[in-house]
Amino acid sequence: MKKKEMQKVKKKKSTVSNKKEKKYLPIVYKSVGLLFLLLFIIAAIIFATESSRLQTHFGHHDLINGKSYFGLNASGAAERMDTEFQNYQIHIMENDTEVYSLTYGEAGYSLDRDALKAELNQVISNQKPGLHLMEKPENHIISYPVNRSDDVFAAAFTSDKLSGERTDSTDAYIRYDEEQGAYVIVPEIYGNSIQNDAFQSLVSNILDQEFSDNDISEKLYITLDSSVYVQPSITSAQAELQNQMNSQNQLLGQYRSANITYVFGSTKEVIDWSLISTWLTVNDAGVQLSEESVRDYIKQLASTYNTIYKDRNFTTTGGQTVKMEHNEYGYRIDQEAEYQQLIQELAAGTVTEREPVYNKTGFQRNGTDDLCGTYIEVSISQQHLWLYKNGVLITETDVVTGKPTPEFETYKGAWTIAFKKSPYTLSSDIYGYKVPVNYWMPFVYGQGLHDLSTRKAFGGQIYKTNGSHGCINLPLDQAKIIYETIDAGYPIFIY
Repeated sequence: MKKKEMQKVKKKKSTVSNKKEKKYLPIVYKSVGLLFLLLFIIAAIIFATESSRLQTHFGHHDLINGKSYFGLNASGAAERMDTEFQNYQIHIMENDTEVYSLTYGEAGYSLDRDALKAELNQVISNQKPGLHLMEKPENHIISYPVNRSDDVFAAAFTSDKLSGERTDSTDAYIRYDEEQGAYVIVPEIYGNSIQNDAFQSLVSNILDQEFSDNDISEKLYITLDSSVYVQPSITSAQAELQNQMNSQNQLLGQYRSANITYVFGSTKEVIDWSLISTWLTVNDAGVQLSEESVRDYIKQLASTYNTIYKDRNFTTTGGQTVKMEHNEYGYRIDQEAEYQQLIQELAAGTVTEREPVYNKTGFQRNGTDDLCGTYIEVSISQQHLWLYKNGVLITETDVVTGKPTPEFETYKGAWTIAFKKSPYTLSSDIYGYKVPVNYWMPFVYGQGLHDLSTRKAFGGQIYKTNGSHGCINLPLDQAKIIYETIDAGYPIFIY
């Protein structure tokens, strides 16, 4: 085809196409317009519908504490939130191991739906209609109005709910160590028995903090610490226990160092550790001195060395043995006073040498001998007196004793010279006399030794018809010797 002809054909086709385009343009414009109109109507409907719905329900754009409750009203959202909340998990951990798990609901927790509903309605009322397709959702942080049943909570968190073995704590205590010979402190042992109140307090505090942050974990892990365990009530660090141990060791040391030596003239009785240790109970309860043992020892000591108020056998100058039934001369240990003094000295670690505590004492003693050759001897049947001092006969003389009648007889027995007085006047309202003497040495019941100037003879049988009222009459020179030799407390034996 020729070039000119081809140009004519193309021109013809172009004309036809333009005519077709002009024919269809109004239809397209109408379609687009109708589409926009439709979209506008749909948008208007959606906007109107959403505006109405957003007055009572949550839209997709608003979140509550990070969660969407699209399509729910306040009541439905509150119900869901409460259900979700009660299904959250609490995991109790101990030493990196789970020992217990439960839900918030099982722990006695729930949300106050009415209070929650009021907060949710406030959020709903502030919603604005619109598609918000290009905007990020808005998160509303609201507080969780938490309710708790204290009874359910207390029942949920008890030691019996936890798995694993439990051991009790033990207190520190004092124990006597045989090898060391001293008291030591055995340290306390910390167990893992649960104290329910402390357990509940720990959980409650952690949950309260969780709720206050308004960021409640769906899985909350609570680790038990030492605060929930039953603690020892006595620990080795306590000053009271330290002081108790030191006190016991000090007391034990004092008992070990105590040494009490009783002196009975040249005879001695020694209390030292070898004896004291038999009186002690040394164990975990402490150092205890046996009262019974100490009293028994003192009782035995008194039985051995007491000489007064018991029958006495006296050997006379003539070599006869005379039984003295009235014995008011000698020594007697005051057992109660001695006990009190001894236990104080033992506890103080005292080292001493002393006589025991007496409530009666003689003139002198050596062991069980309370005369040591020092005494006055009077024989009524022989009407004779002997004066000894330290085993030496100082003098002897005839005497006149009391008339042998119940009223005037001289009292037989072992007595002591109460005192001595020179000069002295003897008198009696009963018998109506006043008699001056140079030397007066009474021994018992108003009877005594004295000179008598009106009596010229002594000895023999005079006493039977012309005896005294009970006194022992002496020649003047002998009365002087005796007076100057003796002192108060000097023993006199009359038989």
